Amino acid sequence: MPVHPFHPSTLSPLYPSHFPLHPITHPPFAQYINIINPLIDGVAFGRRYPHMPYQFRGKNFDQFSVGDEFETAARTVTEADVAQFAGLSGDYNPLHTDEEYMKESAFKGRIAHGMLLASISTGQANQLGIFEGSSIAVLSITLKFTGAVKFGDTVHTVLNCKEKKESSKPDRGTATFDIKMLNQRNETVMESQWVVLLKRAMKA
Repeated sequence: MPVHPFHPSTLSPLYPSHFPLHPITHPPFAQYINIINPLIDGVAFGRRYPHMPYQFRGKNFDQFSVGDEFETAARTVTEADVAQFAGLSGDYNPLHTDEEYMKESAFKGRIAHGMLLASISTGQANQLGIFEGSSIAVLSITLKFTGAVKFGDTVHTVLNCKEKKESSKPDRGTATFDIKMLNQRNETVMESQWVVLLKRAMKA
């Protein structure tokens, strides 16, 4: 007498791929097993290899040295970037949104918002991972715009650790970074300075 496909004798709790089913004689159930097998295998894998929490990449106060320099990846500033930033910030100044008006200007076309560039530089710096999980707060940012960024320009950011100060609290300190954003011609388009409050290494 043939065994019913759902009979307990046909089931293997550890290796469900060993079900004695044939895809031709039991196509619907076989397809079901093909879907379930990876899920059960994943649970078994998780039991054999416990979850490892993500490790932040950030450098703490003690790991930075005065003179350390970091260079980010570059990205191209697009019309979409500027349009979205105008919508987010509410800054629809014709410098950024009116091409016909700006054709008659010294720039000969629209330019990106200065604050968009400042935001891009912070994003580029954070993509380096050096502040990931180690920064407590940004205490101050100063900005100086030294050149226009047009649609299609490609920019990257360079950070230089200028100064470090210990805090009255033993678990933190401040670091000052000089920031430059450069375009594809290596021209400086923005200068900035950040004062960042950082965690210190835990002492035993």
